[in-house]
Amino acid sequence: MNMDHLSRKTELFRSGIETLDPDSWRPELGAPVAAAGRGVPAGLAELYGIVNGLSARLHVIDALEVVTARIEAEPSDLHDPLPGVVQVGNTYYSFVLGCSADGTVSLVDADEYIEAVVHQKALVPTVLAASPVEFLDSYLLGSRYLELIELVGGYQDPEDEDGDEWRLVLERVGLS
Repeated sequence: MNMDHLSRKTELFRSGIETLDPDSWRPELGAPVAAAGRGVPAGLAELYGIVNGLSARLHVIDALEVVTARIEAEPSDLHDPLPGVVQVGNTYYSFVLGCSADGTVSLVDADEYIEAVVHQKALVPTVLAASPVEFLDSYLLGSRYLELIELVGGYQDPEDEDGDEWRLVLERVGLS
């Protein structure tokens, strides 16, 4: 993946945020940080080298510090339906998961995850991208954004669709 290309897309998105109504929910992208050697897998370190987390009404990719704390956390007594995977964010009511052994980024419904913990069952998440950087490029800053919304069940009500500032910025800057 061409990191300069993705950095340009990120900056283009940031400039598009300024076109939103100042009274609306404004998406945020954290400034890049050096994550190598901080306990996160290489794929996530690459992601944080582009953006240290992001937030919007429908999406969150947690900052490096939050994900590092999850990775370093003591194992719990609860059943882990997705061993070797760490939650890196949310989209609607689904968890965005990353950093499994193969570096893929997956999606799993939050209710299904809780059910699997309670009933001690394994889960098979929906793999979205081969890496966190590919997920950012294709889904969050790219043409597959609406596919991501559909994968998590679509807009829950008309206000969500009308007020999806992330989608509006993508459209205004020509990334969708």
